[in-house]
Amino acid sequence: MSLTNYYEELQKRAAQGKSIRLGMIGFGRFPSTFTVQLDRIPGMQLVGVAELNPARAQKTCDLMEWPKERYSAKTFEEAARNGTTCIVTDADELFKSDFIDILVDATGNPYAGIHNVKMACQYHKDIIMVNIECMAAVGPILNRMADEAGIILSYAYGDQPAKLCSLIDWARTCGFEVCSAGEWRPYTEGDKELPPTDIVFERFGYDVEEAHRFGMNPKGYCSFLDNTKGAIEMCVVANATGLGAPEGGLHYYPAGYADLPNILKPKADGGKLSHFGVMEVCAPNYPDRGVSAPVPGAFRAGMYVVMHTDGRPMTKDAVIKAWYPTDDTHQYSAYMLPVHGIGLELGVTAAAIAVSRRATGRSKFFATDVVSISKKDLTPGEILDGEGGFCAHGEFFSADESLRQCALPMGLSEKMKIIRPVKKGQLITWNDVQFDETNEGVKIRREMEEIFRKEKRL
Repeated sequence: MSLTNYYEELQKRAAQGKSIRLGMIGFGRFPSTFTVQLDRIPGMQLVGVAELNPARAQKTCDLMEWPKERYSAKTFEEAARNGTTCIVTDADELFKSDFIDILVDATGNPYAGIHNVKMACQYHKDIIMVNIECMAAVGPILNRMADEAGIILSYAYGDQPAKLCSLIDWARTCGFEVCSAGEWRPYTEGDKELPPTDIVFERFGYDVEEAHRFGMNPKGYCSFLDNTKGAIEMCVVANATGLGAPEGGLHYYPAGYADLPNILKPKADGGKLSHFGVMEVCAPNYPDRGVSAPVPGAFRAGMYVVMHTDGRPMTKDAVIKAWYPTDDTHQYSAYMLPVHGIGLELGVTAAAIAVSRRATGRSKFFATDVVSISKKDLTPGEILDGEGGFCAHGEFFSADESLRQCALPMGLSEKMKIIRPVKKGQLITWNDVQFDETNEGVKIRREMEEIFRKEKRL
């Protein structure tokens, strides 16, 4: 979790006129929470933005109260020279520019993400993937491509996956074994079958009419409730750290901070986990009573790690005196971060790449996967509607189990046609859908599956 000297190094860059020059792909909510702070960060500049919808880009600029001259540069060269920003509609232009050093993919679209990483490799640009939907679907092979091209592909600090990677690394560096790690995420029984209707806005406590007025997308909000986002975030952390998936998917055990060492340990030691070394989500509310029934000591936006050490009296004493919550044996303890700043903290990754040539999380392993589970009975001819849709939700599987069952990755499922009946609650496989074998995203995913089948000898 150390950020030592990044600010000092950025000040030096600013004094030398060598600012980190960024290009942003997608200009919605996440980017705005970063760029609104950008003028307060020395040695860093947003030179270019690519946004398919000009009206959306204009709205973001208005929300940040940018004067028109702030984003009216005609070229990236002009923007870099004057400290302003050039906005275009074609993201490929960003990769081709000599005036942009690091790209940020904030699209949330796996297919767009695959294309953007390939462009980054071709034009030798480092890239920050806010787009964890893409990383969950094909991150391990994209990471290998980035390594071969000599570029850095990184998760975005501030978003929970990168912060969890940092927390796990901190625990291991302190000499602990990581038994489990994860995040709190609100959950109500039955949410995994939730449809993207007005009920999702009500679950978030939003006024439905206001949600419609602001054009809020019910699918996006549904994916936060129906397990899909939780599975995606746990998957990319597991694939960065080598941790695994629990048996049966994510469980949403209601737990406060002090409860974690008792709950998130193996059953053999009195906990609820199927085995040691997994990612798991806990609920900050009681799922059988809904989000209005909070669990004492839980943090809705928090992340945690449950650690294990040996039984020597001195070790136990050290853990107790550190004020970590522990179980009765004092061999399992917990540490947590209560919040995450989302886009506010994105600059940390840009600084880590530029100053230290290091990623803040990357998909080094294919340990886990996010598969598609039907929300209802599906009949031949139906078209899958992707994350947060009516048809399916994402579930957290081990990669081995996903490969054995030919599971359809949730992130690439949208617009695929069902060709065989699938019952509610059943895993959707590649054999259940019609897909375009020439599609760039499908090709790279199928290639990844074949590579890891051979490596895992499955």
